[in-house]
Amino acid sequence: MGAPVHPSTDSRYGCPWLSLDTTEAVDVMSWPPQVRMDITDRTGHFLPIELLMFRQPSAEALVVHLHGSLDRQKYEIPRFERVATMEDLPYHQLWLADPTLHLDPGLRIGWYCGGSGEDSTDRLARLINEIAAQLGVEKIVIQGSSSGGFGALALTTRVPGSLALAFSPQTNMGRFSLGRSASWLVKAAFPEYVTYADFEDAEPTRADLGSLYADFEGGRAWYIQNSGDIDHLETQMYPFQPQVDDRVTFVLEHHCTGHNPPTPQRVRGWVEHAVANYHGDPQTFRLGAPASVPADSPGPHDVGPVSVVQLEHLDDFRPMPEDPEQRYVVGIGDGMALAFVARPCPSKNRVLRVGFSGTESASVSHRLSLAERDGLGKLGQPYILFADPTPGRSPDSRTSWYLGTPDVDPDDAMELITRRVMAASGSPYLLAEGSSANGFVALRFSSRFHNAVAVPESPQTDLLRGPFRVWEEMFSAGWTGWSPTRVVAECSHRFRVMDRYTDSRWNRGNLVHYVHNAGDGEHVLEHLTPLLEEFGASPGAIRALGGRFRFSTPYIGEGPATLPHASRSAEHDLAIAWLKRQRPVAAQEGVFTAPEGRSQDRGSPAARARHLAVALAE
Repeated sequence: MGAPVHPSTDSRYGCPWLSLDTTEAVDVMSWPPQVRMDITDRTGHFLPIELLMFRQPSAEALVVHLHGSLDRQKYEIPRFERVATMEDLPYHQLWLADPTLHLDPGLRIGWYCGGSGEDSTDRLARLINEIAAQLGVEKIVIQGSSSGGFGALALTTRVPGSLALAFSPQTNMGRFSLGRSASWLVKAAFPEYVTYADFEDAEPTRADLGSLYADFEGGRAWYIQNSGDIDHLETQMYPFQPQVDDRVTFVLEHHCTGHNPPTPQRVRGWVEHAVANYHGDPQTFRLGAPASVPADSPGPHDVGPVSVVQLEHLDDFRPMPEDPEQRYVVGIGDGMALAFVARPCPSKNRVLRVGFSGTESASVSHRLSLAERDGLGKLGQPYILFADPTPGRSPDSRTSWYLGTPDVDPDDAMELITRRVMAASGSPYLLAEGSSANGFVALRFSSRFHNAVAVPESPQTDLLRGPFRVWEEMFSAGWTGWSPTRVVAECSHRFRVMDRYTDSRWNRGNLVHYVHNAGDGEHVLEHLTPLLEEFGASPGAIRALGGRFRFSTPYIGEGPATLPHASRSAEHDLAIAWLKRQRPVAAQEGVFTAPEGRSQDRGSPAARARHLAVALAE
């Protein structure tokens, strides 16, 4: 039992095509140096394992290659990817096809998970361990992109001492492609479950890598994320990061726009670097990285390799059109430092775009998102990306809406910086953008500019409606001793969009192109609907603000889903065209000067009482 037979020669790879009837009969050293192998369980209980293996004399490493999603009309299975690019590498190499695809002829993606009768990840891991032991190698690199990256991350937890190279992988099946592929997988491979949610609830470590890494101590990975793949950054990498420890190193580099793997040559380069620097730092090989990475180099959430300029004073920021894209840091008072990236190059469309980077914890309070930077900077236009300076005041603060402190409003410093970049770049128009908390900031900040349009995406509009954690975090970040009542009485213009837009002392008449995901019920209920109610919830009431607000409500998906890149670009183009029609270029306006004192007139006593009631409801 288990003796290899020789049915034929594989014409695609020009090597013997052998078969085994069990993984227990593996004897690698008896195989030809190059071999295509099928391992088909003779009992019929397990899915076939199909592999291609090239052995090299005295090789120091075993490299395992996995494939991603397959167009079943274009490719036949088994699929072995990038053989022509990799075959001459001086390592033992093992290509593994996804056994899951045998379960349905229309199944394009299986994440190497198998089906109800078996966990293919476990079987493949045992095979890799056995082959590596027989070859006598200590370095095992498992590489794959997309769903193959998911497989690599899953396998390395079961292959001691191995290193996964995962290129823009999925980390949760259900968050990929709005769950369509995961639903098909469940139907084909796990028919005992009615829905994907049932499957993930019952077998979380197979569907979600965050759950897997919480259960397994093993696994070491270099997570190579294409910064141009906004969808996978937001739905796969960002949710996974807080679920893992330093076993996983995240590297951001730009390969292309959208979800595509790196070029075969780039993948080969990463494989060679991984073998040569098996316990080294992958950041040194990142595209655009310096020859050596300083110990305090930016982390995975940061904008990456741009020059850093430390400003002594805010007035030292004097941008010129020929200045390169640079990162700046400057103190603005009350213990806060404002970090931002600016590119003041001449503007082709006379518009400066300003974005706001979210914060995940105080430890990354000065970090600037590479994904947001790429979204702003890819068109070669001038832009600024700000980081929230507020969380640096407190280790408990995560989201602080750029609120600053009662005595220091970060909007003042950001406005001065923005006006100087507008002048340097020749941009009389401003577009401020952001989603959720950053959408709120875009609404508030752009109100300081007449020739501006805010494009908030599913924003918050009234922080007084938030859960009490908002107040706890805000208080710890600089508002100690303040209550909702005092905020409403003295400076609600920082906390409520309507108080900013209905008081001409705080607003210069900017436009708002408000984009809201119709499937985000929470934000519709808590922020969009109350805003419309305060407008009067009628076209006439909206016209009373001079037609300055308009609303776009596409359905993107259930919950806080974000616009696809193409849709976001289209909304921005519409907003810019509207801005230019409504706001002919006028003389340069001066820097905004806040009214004397913090209090403001919000209309009738009844309206004031309503605001207080909302604030005190918590």
